[in-house]
Amino acid sequence: MRLRATYTRPHGVLGALDLASNQLIYRIRERKRWNEFLAFLRVLQARWPDQRLYVICDNFSPYRRREVR
Repeated sequence: MRLRATYTRPHGVLGALDLASNQLIYRIRERKRWNEFLAFLRVLQARWPDQRLYVICDNFSPYRRREVR
């Protein structure tokens, strides 16, 4: 079964890759808004508190919100 490009996406997935251990860290949420993304960044920051984290984002509008920047 093929889905159209405009199908309804009922949830959001946030993910990160730890290059040192080659481990994927992810969260599946009901929605993917700026506050869920910010909470995910806080989880990553708590996991590696003394290291610099590099975040790569696409042009999804919640990433450009002032509170996230």
